Amino acid sequence: MDFTERKRLIKEFGLPKGTKFAGYVVHLEESDEFLAKYHVGDDMDGWWWSEFPDTAIKFKKLKEAVKVIKRHNKGAIVARLMDVGERYILLLPEHLADINNNVVPIR
Repeated sequence: MDFTERKRLIKEFGLPKGTKFAGYVVHLEESDEFLAKYHVGDDMDGWWWSEFPDTAIKFKKLKEAVKVIKRHNKGAIVARLMDVGERYILLLPEHLADINNNVVPIR
């Protein structure tokens, strides 16, 4: 995320000025869990989830997180994780665009 986008989100959501973008995370809204580890294999896939955002895999690029949710395809969404110092804030936009400019609904 570039500086301009981070500043826009800070203003739009009323976040503290020192807020940092931690990364894109894969989130299960229903159980409020975050993807902590995954393995994609030829014969089976493994998905490990955590209740804590600090243990989540933090993707630097949106397209990496989108690729993972397309593989999982069981209610997972991509969200922005913001670090406000003493805690994390999860931003759930209406949708995010993937690398092919297709809209990936996340709600």
